[in-house]
Amino acid sequence: MKPILQVADLTEIFGCTDQQVEKLAREGVLPGLRIGRSWTFPTEALLAALNAKALADAESRRAGRPVDEPPPKPANIDYHHLAAVSAPVKRGRRQPPPEIGPPPSGMLPTS
Repeated sequence: MKPILQVADLTEIFGCTDQQVEKLAREGVLPGLRIGRSWTFPTEALLAALNAKALADAESRRAGRPVDEPPPKPANIDYHHLAAVSAPVKRGRRQPPPEIGPPPSGMLPTS
């Protein structure tokens, strides 16, 4: 196996799309480096991360816990309120500049 893998290599290995590989890299699931606009994956780091993930998932299955289950939300929090507060403010289009009328008398040069 090559010492450095690219997104195209991982899509072939995993049987998924470029977007899925890049999303996993952005989320930190796959150890990669962003160089310019492309991702590079050191093979040793990738294999170590996949081994660790596989062992953790196997341990979760043995313990009877669902794999990748999100933690429960704490009670007594109004999440609808938080979503409304943290939602980005959508701004409208810029207003056109105000109309400029004729200059006041005496402001024009006389010839």
